[in-house]
Amino acid sequence: MRLLTPVFLLLLISAAKSQTIDDIKLPLIYFLRKLSPNNPNIDRNLNWTANSDPCSDRWRGITCNNRLQSLRSIDLESFKLTGSIDGELLSILCNSSSLTILNLNSNSLTGNLPPEISYCSQLTNLFLSDNRLSGSLPSSLPNLRNLKKLDISNNNFSGDLPWNLSDISGLDTFLADHNHFTGTIPDFDLNYFNNFNVSYNQFSGSVPLNSVNFPSSSFNGNPGLCGKPLDVSCSPPPPPSSSVSESKKAPVNTVVLISGYVLFGSTLVLLLLYFLRKKKKKNRVITPKREPSDRELLSSSEKQESNLVSEYSISSPQSAEEGSSSSLIVLSKDRRRKDLRLEELLRAPAELMRKGKRRVSEKNYENR
Repeated sequence: MRLLTPVFLLLLISAAKSQTIDDIKLPLIYFLRKLSPNNPNIDRNLNWTANSDPCSDRWRGITCNNRLQSLRSIDLESFKLTGSIDGELLSILCNSSSLTILNLNSNSLTGNLPPEISYCSQLTNLFLSDNRLSGSLPSSLPNLRNLKKLDISNNNFSGDLPWNLSDISGLDTFLADHNHFTGTIPDFDLNYFNNFNVSYNQFSGSVPLNSVNFPSSSFNGNPGLCGKPLDVSCSPPPPPSSSVSESKKAPVNTVVLISGYVLFGSTLVLLLLYFLRKKKKKNRVITPKREPSDRELLSSSEKQESNLVSEYSISSPQSAEEGSSSSLIVLSKDRRRKDLRLEELLRAPAELMRKGKRRVSEKNYENR
């Protein structure tokens, strides 16, 4: 039983290896056919057959890792390929193997570089030069963290380079000359590069750091570029005074902004108070003036009569001037209405004086 155990393990390992190779056999054949659709017999010409093994039978252009029995590189340089790169098949190949080298240089491939290239996380060398590839580079390209050499020269690529392409720390070769790239060059530190060429594009701005390590031919053909080793010097940075003035403007703008918010808030509060006050005035109940009762009228009339010397009242000089026919309305103690004419009012003092004299004479007679 102990002797059977190692044999059983070896069988499992060999089965796992064959399963890995079988997984990439058909995808490799279909990938090749996509690269050369005009040559339907190219797989047979390269000995890529379904009943053979890519590694042990040594398919042409295929290199395997002998220890892991896994796909290591696809080298199809100068195979007169006229098709395109299939992204789905490429992702299957990269997920089922440890592909580190993809060389498709010097063919006539068209189309773009598919974004599925990011699935080839083990890729260290990507060579696509001297083809007819177009479009912009996929934004997923910087995900190839193990990439060391990237050659996309002599194609029809356009657009801006991915801004984070310089984040690939191990990159030491970047060849993108003779394309139609625009924008600025990413912030490569060329002190760590062995090969660098971006000539004959439409780049603008300043060259990357340590560009003096390379000849001017690595940057020629870009009228918008400046800085050493080019003869075109970049415009000087703005003077420090401008930066100081901008720094002074910043707090002033902040103060103005805060003041505006405070004024706006105060206005809202005042408007709110105004509307609340107006609403209270509308809701306030206006009490009507109460008519005086008969008892109140009677008491007030008695008070007025007690202050008079008699129950008669003479009219004002103005009323007298208006005519003798005018009259004055007087209320007696029993609230009877009397209309007195001017002649009666003029006789009232004389009668009062007569009555007074009589009372005085009567009192003198009695005293005797």
